Amino acid sequence: MSRDADERISVEHIAWADVIAVMEKRQKSKLSSQFGNLLAQKKVVVLSVPDKFSYMEPALVEVLEPKLRHLLKL
Repeated sequence: MSRDADERISVEHIAWADVIAVMEKRQKSKLSSQFGNLLAQKKVVVLSVPDKFSYMEPALVEVLEPKLRHLLKL
């Protein structure tokens, strides 16, 4: 989705995923506009985490870990 992402989301990624987690509502909207028809059978979850962190920043990991554990029931 982001032009500066190491790996951009593709049709193959969407097809492979059972659950797609995004940090903000605007990211879900972007996904929907790019892959709308492919998302119809997918669970897309907004984690409500502001996209203000650096990659793998400890504070981000601390926020994401419990949300993703709950989402994935780990």
